[in-house]
Amino acid sequence: MQHDLFTMVLEFFKRGYLPKGINTSYIALIPKVTGISSFNDYRPISLLNGLYKIIAKILATRLKAVMQSVVSPSQSAFIAGRNILDSVLIANEMLNSVKSRSCQGFLKLDFRKAFDTVSWSYLNDVMGYMNFGARWRKWIMACVSSTGLSVLINGSPTSEFTSSCGLRQGDPLSPFLFCLAAEGISVLISRSLKMGALYGVESAGTTYIHHLQFADDTLIFLPNDLQCLLNTKRMLRWFSYAQGLMLTSIRVVWWVWGWMRYMLKGFLVFSGVDVILSQSNTWGFL
Repeated sequence: MQHDLFTMVLEFFKRGYLPKGINTSYIALIPKVTGISSFNDYRPISLLNGLYKIIAKILATRLKAVMQSVVSPSQSAFIAGRNILDSVLIANEMLNSVKSRSCQGFLKLDFRKAFDTVSWSYLNDVMGYMNFGARWRKWIMACVSSTGLSVLINGSPTSEFTSSCGLRQGDPLSPFLFCLAAEGISVLISRSLKMGALYGVESAGTTYIHHLQFADDTLIFLPNDLQCLLNTKRMLRWFSYAQGLMLTSIRVVWWVWGWMRYMLKGFLVFSGVDVILSQSNTWGFL
């Protein structure tokens, strides 16, 4: 058995191909809240084939070693050598800084089914942009695109079906691949900053911070500039179309009153996106 297992793994890395059945997984629906009323209240977790999981773990270990060099410092989740609590502390300091200045605030972005809607072609293009080799990209695409799925209902699997996008929750590769996909918004923001289309918020005298990312959660800090806000709306629309992620809500926290708050909401309206205006003095809504 040891020889057969070694041969199977070696054959994958030679050919970049997974035989039918190796990448089949069962989807278990885990309740997210009490009082389930719809499928949106469940979290789908994939139960993977043991043979596939060996290959995925090998690839994830290799990818983990280079994540810090290919992902921007604004991302802190799933990156070796970075602590997500550091970003929480920075965000807290930024909150205090923004509150002390009039007409400044930030946006909190929520994406619909973030892991389930990532475009595979977009992910492949991002890895190419990051100079991952063609063989590596072939291995990753074989892992994410050859999936066969069955949903467990009362312990029994349904008929097998395939998917055309998304990353499986429970796959060792998924957290790292999602971070690569989410890097697109950091690249857009960096280029917008260089072009003068966006501006950061000053913190600690000379340091300007524009955004922080926590896997599928993003905070964008903005100054008192409506044109900057409009450019942010355009940037988010481009990112959603390219990656396949769709915004479900934008939490707008702005320390202004009256008609200005509703003007901000008008500038940020997306089709099908819930724009929420808030003046909370705490992080409770996060």
